[in-house]
Amino acid sequence: MKSFSFSPHSFPLLFHIDEENNIRLFDYSRNGQLSYIDKENIANFSFIADVQISGRPTNISVGDRKIFSSECFTLKYVSHSMENNHLTIIQENDLVRVISHYIEHLDSSVLESFVEVINISNEQIILEHASSFIYYAIGRANYYKNTILCVPHNSWFNEGNYKTYSLDSLGIGHPQELKSFNKAKIGNTGTFSTKNYLPIGILKNKYETILFEINSNNCWDYEIGDFASSYGLGLFGNTFSQDNFIKKLNKGDCYITEKAFITKGKKMNDVFINMTKFHRSLINPQKECPIIFNEYMFASWVKPTEESAKLLGPIAKELGADYYVIDCGWHDEEENPFFHIGKWEESRTNYPNGLINTINYLKSLGLKVGLWIEPESLGAFCPLINKLDKDMFFMRFNKPVITANRYQLDLSNPKSFDLAFNNICKIIRKYGLNYVKIDYNIESSIGTDSHNRTFGEGLYEHSKKVVELYQKIKEIFPDVLLEGCASGGNRLDYKTLSLFDLCSISDQDNFMKYPPITSRIFTAILPEQGGIWACPCKPDNKQSDEDVVMSMINAMLGRIHLSSKLYELDENQKEIVKEALDVYKTYSSLLSTSYPYLLKNFKHFKETQYNQALILPNYDLVSITTLDKNIDTVLTLRKKIKSIEIIYPSFAKTKYRVDGKKVFVLKEGFPRSRLFKVIYENN
Repeated sequence: MKSFSFSPHSFPLLFHIDEENNIRLFDYSRNGQLSYIDKENIANFSFIADVQISGRPTNISVGDRKIFSSECFTLKYVSHSMENNHLTIIQENDLVRVISHYIEHLDSSVLESFVEVINISNEQIILEHASSFIYYAIGRANYYKNTILCVPHNSWFNEGNYKTYSLDSLGIGHPQELKSFNKAKIGNTGTFSTKNYLPIGILKNKYETILFEINSNNCWDYEIGDFASSYGLGLFGNTFSQDNFIKKLNKGDCYITEKAFITKGKKMNDVFINMTKFHRSLINPQKECPIIFNEYMFASWVKPTEESAKLLGPIAKELGADYYVIDCGWHDEEENPFFHIGKWEESRTNYPNGLINTINYLKSLGLKVGLWIEPESLGAFCPLINKLDKDMFFMRFNKPVITANRYQLDLSNPKSFDLAFNNICKIIRKYGLNYVKIDYNIESSIGTDSHNRTFGEGLYEHSKKVVELYQKIKEIFPDVLLEGCASGGNRLDYKTLSLFDLCSISDQDNFMKYPPITSRIFTAILPEQGGIWACPCKPDNKQSDEDVVMSMINAMLGRIHLSSKLYELDENQKEIVKEALDVYKTYSSLLSTSYPYLLKNFKHFKETQYNQALILPNYDLVSITTLDKNIDTVLTLRKKIKSIEIIYPSFAKTKYRVDGKKVFVLKEGFPRSRLFKVIYENN
């Protein structure tokens, strides 16, 4: 018998190999020793990979949970190696070689986990699922009563909406009191990877906080359930039971699971900081955060024109914008241009002198210019539809999948991939673009069964090509900023976000409803990536000065996506917007070194106060928004406060006082939003 440990700084793991070459993952006790070893009692061990192969039996009934899969008991330890904080464990049986990978990222205290499954037999096998990470005994029984699961619900206009659940409320029995088959399962099937949830979960009790994340741009799920004298966690990408996924493996073929990331800390903010550090390792470094003006929201909507650019361009530049983005509608003058996308030919009605003339005009103002495109689908009324082979689209039962009057291109078909790729390249080159907003507005659900595939298999192969498409675009056009958008925040997974310079967090268009989103979203999305609409001019042009301030502060701790009819603001309100952008530029280059900090519990709609905090190298930025004129604000900050000041807006006469770590902001008007700069003692 022998044991070895790994990842002591991020998420400690303890492995045990017995005389029969069975390798198990055990509960890691505080002194690093096995807390319990008994071959007759499985209460504290876990297989290190769950692999299910069609036609192979499972040994234990566990309901619909994906533990104790068909290959668990027959896989035998072969070897393990550790190199550069990368642990590799090899197991084999008569059919497969299973290689478990654990990588400790010391700079962020995050453990990365994934599994390779290789067919070593002479016959084709059909893989139904393989775990990215599995730990049957992640939590001890004595943690049960005070353990909660935090789930970031996600929706089109209410992104990152964390809710907390006790294990009991999820139907998970107390491990020492009740044996059940129940599991709490959170997951996604389809091309909108985050339409209902972000691929994140947090297990928290008074002893520890564990944050885990699945790196998938399509299907994923995690499950938590009771297990003997503990409760367990399984992280998965594509699976047959959830997504109709299979992977056919011939001799020598290899399947690699999606990656899972896990980190542990004492407090919630500890794991947020760890994962923020790790997310930065996945993206292209960003030293600057230029200000984007996009003429869609409360300005042109789907009817941008040469005239609108001439109205908005000069004032956007005057107030401080760096980029000007022409959104949906430049390509067509139809009533609903979304239903006609695909030709990607400019509207002659909206741009009678040619779109390039308008782009050159905007560039003459000193603005860089971008265009909107939705390249992964074709509108149902696009004339190209009948000219293309039907297998270029998602198909089910030999019929096309038509969602929201769009056909989904199947990018696993080389002809579809080339069509999308060439369209993007053509537009960038033709118009000399500095920026492309890549939008995606349909949910294609379970997938496509063309070419004799299961639906999930077709979706899996398509989704891999989505990644390849944008990697290729970025390689060819490294200086062009790419924005990822999916009806707001429906693709906020980091497999997708690693492909883009910035993203659209939400399509929320009510500035009064944005604060709950911004108060929590940067716990999951990097501040330097998260684009937030700032629309200081209301549709009725009846905004107060305080309305303008709140609209701007909503976006000032992320990436500003300025919009609305700025020319309708009065001169004083224009100055308020300009001041916001000027203040933003004093610290925007530091956003890529900042960390989110949750000051209070997660905020939801219909609350009266919201706050957001970022830790910068030498000070913190804290925003406070109040939607009720009758209440004061009391916040407990990270450390004892040395100094605090309102840095926006300058006209604020807000009264506040400091007592140690606490800041008291007195009620004043309705609504109000203020941005503070905080310096701590011994910072």
